[in-house]
Amino acid sequence: MIKDEKILLRPLKLADAPWILKWENNTANWLVSGTEKPYSMEEIRTFIRDAINVRENRQLRLIVCFESSNEPIGAVDLFEINFKHKRAEVGILIAEMEHRKRGFGLEALHRIEEYAKANFDIVNFFCGIQSNNASSIRLFEKAGYQRIGTRRNWYQFGEDQLDEFLYQHNIEKR
Repeated sequence: MIKDEKILLRPLKLADAPWILKWENNTANWLVSGTEKPYSMEEIRTFIRDAINVRENRQLRLIVCFESSNEPIGAVDLFEINFKHKRAEVGILIAEMEHRKRGFGLEALHRIEEYAKANFDIVNFFCGIQSNNASSIRLFEKAGYQRIGTRRNWYQFGEDQLDEFLYQHNIEKR
């Protein structure tokens, strides 16, 4: 468990399945998650059971909770973890609108970076953000991520196309 004064990050557990199902099946999140169809409860439970082996799955999901109540408010993920090259892609979801823009996402990013460095020697973090996602762009830039490129017309939504901004952060240079 990873704590600070506002939040804690903890491993996934089967009891989180209803939260994860709700968050993953919220169509408002699909634009940024890439989800194309709803998940079943069994698919979520399988994901949670498989999440135990980080090295095999090259993925780590931690639940973001209020430190005071242990109530889940979101998740932070490392995926496409490359242990040899010390890098991982990072994603974050603060699930409910009333919990966003209150510093929880920034704290979760800092805590998962510290955890990944201490436990897996991961020092390079990267992410892709849709060009119209101003909130995520502000969050990652505030966390020290630098925009390193753009993938043009990377996302297709009907007839509309969006660019993807690529961000990178190296915590050894803090």
